Amino acid sequence: MKKTLLIICIFTITLCSAGEFWNQTRYSLYKTTGHELLGFENNHIAEFYGNKLSAQFDFNTFISEDDFDLNLSPRNSYTRYELNSLIGYKFNSNHNLYFGFNNRFFDSAKTGSSVINGINLPAIPTMKSYALLSTDNSFGKTNVVAGIRFRRQYIKPTIFIPTFIEPDEIEHYDEFYKDLTLSYQFNEKITAYTKLYDKTFTSSKTTLLDEDESDYDLTNYGFGIRYKESPFYVGKFIEDFYYERRDGETVNSETENYFINNFRYLVNVTPNLSAFCTYISRFSYDTEQEEFLRIANLVRLQLRYSLPCDIDQAYVIAGTRINAENQLRRYFVDIKYPIYDKLYIKVADSYNYESHNDFVTAIEYYISRVSNIYIENIYTDSLEDSHPSRYVNNLTFGTRIYF
Repeated sequence: MKKTLLIICIFTITLCSAGEFWNQTRYSLYKTTGHELLGFENNHIAEFYGNKLSAQFDFNTFISEDDFDLNLSPRNSYTRYELNSLIGYKFNSNHNLYFGFNNRFFDSAKTGSSVINGINLPAIPTMKSYALLSTDNSFGKTNVVAGIRFRRQYIKPTIFIPTFIEPDEIEHYDEFYKDLTLSYQFNEKITAYTKLYDKTFTSSKTTLLDEDESDYDLTNYGFGIRYKESPFYVGKFIEDFYYERRDGETVNSETENYFINNFRYLVNVTPNLSAFCTYISRFSYDTEQEEFLRIANLVRLQLRYSLPCDIDQAYVIAGTRINAENQLRRYFVDIKYPIYDKLYIKVADSYNYESHNDFVTAIEYYISRVSNIYIENIYTDSLEDSHPSRYVNNLTFGTRIYF
């Protein structure tokens, strides 16, 4: 399997020899209360654009090793090889076709057990495959986006015994998605749209799940309206309201009828100063209680000032994010400043009220305008009364190269 993956990567590089390349490599030392974790990640992106055909390939390797000792905790090590591809064909300016493929391999001998998304089952992942076919078409003021997606995941269900985890034989489950978005633009300001989403779930063995497979099927459909306006000539606001109906065995009466209201305002005060405000409100209608339920209100405010001496790289960012229903409040500041020629220093702090505080320091040296070498340290300190001494320290050395 690894030889096949290597051949695909060589073919990818050959195909995109006239294109653009990104490469990022990181070495990390993750240390927290009780253990340490060493990590390595390499991400290589190749892009090619022609008159009709476009292609993007992304190869990612991620390896982490935990200082695991035999105890009551499952192993936290993780090894993954991943290949993403997206190929597009442009028939003309109004009609496009896309094909995508993703394959993710896991070294099960070096990967710990975890709960698989979508099913409450502890298992060791061995491989994930994902395929996508979609089309984007414009007919005057009408736009149609349709797609089908297929995902298969191979796993080893695990049996947890107080001193070790015993993998079972490999099983797999499939998810088949179909989605359709139809929109109509009345004018430059108002657009109405409708969406349909359907998911079908199947598994290789009845032992994989206690419930019926159809319990994990899901159908969502809804409609929305989007309004754009530029009232003061220096910015614009976007209002988007969407209603969604959810049908499925796992959907309860409280979330069958789901509403999302998204308001965003962006403004360029000066060439160097910009700001935006986002307000997202989520609520639902309970069909049994016959009342509206407020789920969450999210407010985000942010200011960005780009330094005149280096408008591309040097900046000061400050803002806040508040979610009252979940009692989450976050205040953040991020400063990046040139200290000598192409050498930059970065300092950032993110204060999450009564949860944790993230403090970031970094030094970056730019080889070119878009390529750099950096050393970054992230220190996270717990603010919870129940875990006053818990901390996380993540030291990373990395490179980002464009060629």
